[in-house]
Amino acid sequence: MTKADYKDDPSLSVRVYMTIYYTLYPSGTFNYAGITKISYRFENYDSSVSVENKKIQIGQAGIGISGTTHPYDQYVSRNALTSETILVSGFGWEPVLWGGIGTAVAATVSADLHRGTSSSWSLSFQLVIT
Repeated sequence: MTKADYKDDPSLSVRVYMTIYYTLYPSGTFNYAGITKISYRFENYDSSVSVENKKIQIGQAGIGISGTTHPYDQYVSRNALTSETILVSGFGWEPVLWGGIGTAVAATVSADLHRGTSSSWSLSFQLVIT
């Protein structure tokens, strides 16, 4: 399954696209969600704007499929590239209860934008699947 979207910065100079690929795992009467990969890219439509300090955060939190009663908080945060596909399935994360209370399966991409030395602002985009 996939969920995709994009966000523009307020000046319409930079757009970030993101797609989350995930799998739903049935277990008993419940479904559990696990991210398999994430793709994102920054597109800069204004050469006077620089895109710096790019970051990505990926997370799955909630009750795990193994049946334990404590929630799993599985997160990674790192510097981002201009464009990248990250294979989250290789992280060894446990799928979490789909739609459960306190469940979050999401990714956030952010960057600092600058136009010369006169103005600076930020772009942050969170894509949530549950």
